[in-house]
Amino acid sequence: MMSKNFKILFALAFLCSILYVKSEVVCSEEELIRELEEDLEDNGKLDCLRESFPRGPKETDIERTKRIAAEWNSDCSFEAESEKFPWKTRLEKYYGLTKGLVDVEGEPVDDDFDDQADMCEIIRALVANSIFLFYYLKNRCIP
Repeated sequence: MMSKNFKILFALAFLCSILYVKSEVVCSEEELIRELEEDLEDNGKLDCLRESFPRGPKETDIERTKRIAAEWNSDCSFEAESEKFPWKTRLEKYYGLTKGLVDVEGEPVDDDFDDQADMCEIIRALVANSIFLFYYLKNRCIP
């Protein structure tokens, strides 16, 4: 059985290994943290969306600015080809994810979302499955 520290180190190594994808796009740590912070700043949730839509006619300029900033549009926003690079299978196998992947509300889902950044979905799954007990960003905590 792997120790907790080893699991955390292995999780970080796994994340680093998938940062390099077929197109040689690299998701830097700085970009990843920025994307996560902007996503949380919008509505307090990791919804991981590449493209967002107005919340309605009463959306304020501040809400609009936060919503647009929260869109995953950097090198971290890639959608991996699951058939050629089975990241979901590896993630579940190596970390024993009891919930598997989860949606924005933390509910288990069978597959990843095409409109959401895979890197964000991976982090959301690691948090929801208690691989990372708490993830702190700008004084926000995702249980």
